[in-house]
Parts: sequence; structure tokens; C-alpha cells
Amino acid sequence: IAFVFRTEHMTARKTMAVLTGFAGVGMVIGFAAITPSLIGISLAFMAAVMVAIVFVISVPALHLTSAPVVLFSNSVVASGVYGLCTIIAPAFDYYPSLPATTAGWTGLGAHVFIMIIGIGLLLAAIGRIGAVRATVVNNLEPLISAAAAAFLFSQFLSGFQFLGAGLILGAIIIIQTGKPPQEHS
Repeated sequence: IAFVFRTEHMTARKTMAVLTGFAGVGMVIGFAAITPSLIGISLAFMAAVMVAIVFVISVPALHLTSAPVVLFSNSVVASGVYGLCTIIAPAFDYYPSLPATTAGWTGLGAHVFIMIIGIGLLLAAIGRIGAVRATVVNNLEPLISAAAAAFLFSQFLSGFQFLGAGLILGAIIIIQTGKPPQEHS
């Protein structure tokens, strides 16, 4: 997407790193033996495209203002879209529900807080190292999730998933050892 919008140049090295990172993410997540859901795959693809567009749009915005301002703007728009989706959801026979317990509300509040911090840091990274590099480094997310699952829930990676983790780390090394992005003025 950054290449399409001409905010960054895709080199062979960046392309290799992105493809290697995505292959590694696929291996860490795992491939289910069940028949994939076309709707689920479509939704995941649309989500990935939307996140990529947000990253690319954030680059010029971060040159004009700070990461907290961009984060606030993104959050306001996301809240409005979510509110609209919640209002029209019953038309599609879907009825979203709110947490029913104190633990549920605590979890929701913690999730919101963690997302604000995480996305704010990601936007700050995009402003400093560019969308492509930040995206590849962001591929650490499944590794961190896997480590948390092992620590908290005793869920461990298979050998195939460890190989995927190695691909993710390799992609990060490939992209970070390349030439840094040029500063825009």
C-alpha cells in the first residue's frame, strides 16, 4: 500500500522482508485443518488493507503533527465507525453485547488502555522509521502473543511455529539492516 500511494519505495530487500515476515506470521498462527471461511478470510483481508491504509496515511500526518494528535483523530474516527456499525448491526441479525461482570468491564478497560498505548507507540514508530519498516517490526506481535500464551496458559509453539518465528525475526533483521528512510522536508 505504501508503494501504491508512493510514500515509500519498495526495493527487492523490502519486498523479501515483507513476504518472509508474512510467511512467518502464517506459520506461527498455524494453518487449521478445517475448511476456511470465505467471509472470515474476506474480513481479515479487508482489515489488513484498512490498517495498511491507516499506516500510509499516518506518515504525512505525522510530519504535520504529533503521534498523540494522530492517535486521537484515528480513535475518534474509529469510535464513530464502530458506533455506526453497532447501530446497524441488528439489520444483519447481529446483536453486540456489553460485558456483564466487573471482570468483563475491567478487561474491556484494560484492553482500551493497552490499545491506546500500543497504537500511540506504533504511530510514533511510523513517523520515525516509515510505514514499511514499522509494519515488519510489528510482526513481532504474534511472537509476543505466543510467549505470553506459553507463560500465562502453558500453550507452547510447535517446531513448525518456531520456524515461523525465526522467519519473522529474520525479516525484521533484513529490513532493519537496510538503508534508513530519507527524511521528508
